[in-house]
Amino acid sequence: YCLTEPDAGSDAAAVRTTARRDGDEWVLDGTKIYVTNGGFAGLFIVYARTNPDEKGAKGMSAFLVPRETPGLTIGKAEKKTGIRGSSTTEVLFENARVPASALLGQENQGFTIAMGIAEVAWHILVLCTAHKADGFEQSHRAVAFFGAGEVKGCLGKRIKPLWQANAFEGCCTGFHDDYSLGVG
Repeated sequence: YCLTEPDAGSDAAAVRTTARRDGDEWVLDGTKIYVTNGGFAGLFIVYARTNPDEKGAKGMSAFLVPRETPGLTIGKAEKKTGIRGSSTTEVLFENARVPASALLGQENQGFTIAMGIAEVAWHILVLCTAHKADGFEQSHRAVAFFGAGEVKGCLGKRIKPLWQANAFEGCCTGFHDDYSLGVG
């Protein structure tokens, strides 16, 4: 989930990473920080400014970007005092080209998508913390399945055309078979 940037801080609408259209591709340039599991992820949701004339929440789009995309580099890992089991890194984009079908949702609607994902995450957190301790393990599994279903519903429609276009070129091999995402 590549949203936070060095100069944007917690202002999600202040994204400076850019995505410009070049024929049948988008070209991404910029730096993302505090990317959870950035050292391990095979696919990133990246937020970039697609309309430089718009400021704030307008003019931002979301993209699905495979790890193996030329021009995508995993940067430095954050040195954290806690939660060390989670790899938190920079993700850098320098002329990273993705197919036009990598656009998630509609062009210039990325902020709405980002806030929607944040809302789903909030509901999952509330569900996890609302259960009694003695039933936590069972409810935790239920919430995990709920979250997986939400992800499948949100991303499945966008992943299928990318998969069919061989945009992943082996990154996540077997993932769609093993987890029945229905995108193969």
